[in-house]
Amino acid sequence: MKHQEDHLITYDGYKLFLNTYLPDTEIKGIIAAVHGFGEHGARYLSWAEMFCSNGLAFIIYDQRGHGQNNGLRGLINNGILIKDLEAHIAKIKKEYPKVPVLLYGHSMGGNIVLRYLCAYQEKTEADLAIVTSPWLKIKKNPPLLLLRGLKKILGPDYQIKTRLNNLSHDDNFLKQIDERKLNHKIISLGLAEQIMENGKYILKNNSNIKIPVLLMSAELERVVDLKAIDHLGTLGNPQITYFKWTGLYHELHNEREREQVFEKIIFYIEGYLKKS
Repeated sequence: MKHQEDHLITYDGYKLFLNTYLPDTEIKGIIAAVHGFGEHGARYLSWAEMFCSNGLAFIIYDQRGHGQNNGLRGLINNGILIKDLEAHIAKIKKEYPKVPVLLYGHSMGGNIVLRYLCAYQEKTEADLAIVTSPWLKIKKNPPLLLLRGLKKILGPDYQIKTRLNNLSHDDNFLKQIDERKLNHKIISLGLAEQIMENGKYILKNNSNIKIPVLLMSAELERVVDLKAIDHLGTLGNPQITYFKWTGLYHELHNEREREQVFEKIIFYIEGYLKKS
């Protein structure tokens, strides 16, 4: 596997730190990844290695307010995250014009991927999407009107500390991948409102999704609202294939059973590539 560090230049000229992992063999497809809240791209190194061993490149940027980017943690202007994903896909298509682009989003990243697909259904250059444990609602979701009221009083940049527990049963593995101490638990009211609004939009407009989506959830979900994911998975969009993992926590890719999770993803991707 080859590893490159670079930057993704967004539409407004902002530089987002970018990790590119390339297989040593011919590239069959490119995983355009979007990480979850409070984490960063380098945290997916072991996942990138697994994709690359199957001939799939893995390219992931640190979202604004995260990882190795400049600026305050968790502070992001409304609407920007979708445009950042659009720039991510555009950069990949420019550099690899004939290679399938396979979106991958976890938690908040899953929210961004789904929101993008709902809004850009006619012009997306992505071919397929994998979405795990998407943040449609959080476990104890405050009413959106309350959040808007707080934002009006305190301002959109007001930051609060979150509690993220029960991410995986494999604590030792989490400690290993979190050694760089780039994670954070700070979110602004503006970002929280944006993600909550996205969740409502996705549940209402999921029929707009026109590419195949593998949607996966964790039975023992303690971070996001499992009922909302179940609802999305059973709304009847034929493009969405839904699977719930028994006995697992939020970060499916960091669980002890991560190889089984990966095998299901690879089976889904290879099935698509054979048809296309």
